[in-house]
Amino acid sequence: MDDLGRVTGVTAVTRDVSDQKSFEEQLRHQALHDGLTGLPNRTLMHDRLEQALISARRNSDTVALLVMDLNRFKEVNDSLGHAAGDRLLEETTNRLTATLRLTDTVARLGGDEFAIVLPASGRQQAEHTVRKLLVALRRPIVLHDHQIDVDASFGVAMFPENGESPETLLRHADVAMYAAKRGHLGHSFYAAEHDLNSPSHLALIGGLRHAIEHEKLLLHFHPIVNMGTGRVERVEALARWQKEGDGFVPPSQFIPLAEETGLISRSPSWF
Repeated sequence: MDDLGRVTGVTAVTRDVSDQKSFEEQLRHQALHDGLTGLPNRTLMHDRLEQALISARRNSDTVALLVMDLNRFKEVNDSLGHAAGDRLLEETTNRLTATLRLTDTVARLGGDEFAIVLPASGRQQAEHTVRKLLVALRRPIVLHDHQIDVDASFGVAMFPENGESPETLLRHADVAMYAAKRGHLGHSFYAAEHDLNSPSHLALIGGLRHAIEHEKLLLHFHPIVNMGTGRVERVEALARWQKEGDGFVPPSQFIPLAEETGLISRSPSWF
């Protein structure tokens, strides 16, 4: 500016902020993704699930939430080391993402537990997807020159049938996953009897406790016949619970329940 107050020149100061923006993007990505697999973490999965539920409510649609746990992952870690365990998690990630649709979300919740959000998917579609995933995961993988047979257990919760919030669906899918793991089923859809905290489950526990205390469990003896001689060679003792007003409760329901609650211990004579 000269003596008369006229502008005679301009000084500009510029600063390159691209590095700062890149750093901020890295921090944002780290906050929402798993460091090992690069998958969305629990926080981002929760957001994706919430968005899927909002869309489903608007379109009167359904959503499936899958929770998956690798079987024998601890065994791999303990016998082959954590590097092999990490490699197994990375290969699991590759197989999951290769099998799913682009609209699906697969996330790592922690350890060897994953969650999968299937937007606009009914029970039949969820069943089909789980079976495809199990086939993909069961292909052997070579870790440190050892061929490992990979397997997993899936639990499935459906919106709105099994819950209307991300928290409820995640808890119910987790319950179903542990039911699948206990029963060596591969996968299981959520059912109230799987849930130790559900009213129906608690009522069943109370009824079973009463039946045991009052000797309401019955033994049915099935003869084992030698087809060559026609003679009965031995008998098989089977436990049966006749619940008042409801008929017989299947052993597949009450025996695992009794074992979970400590009412009985596993013994061959119960089967």
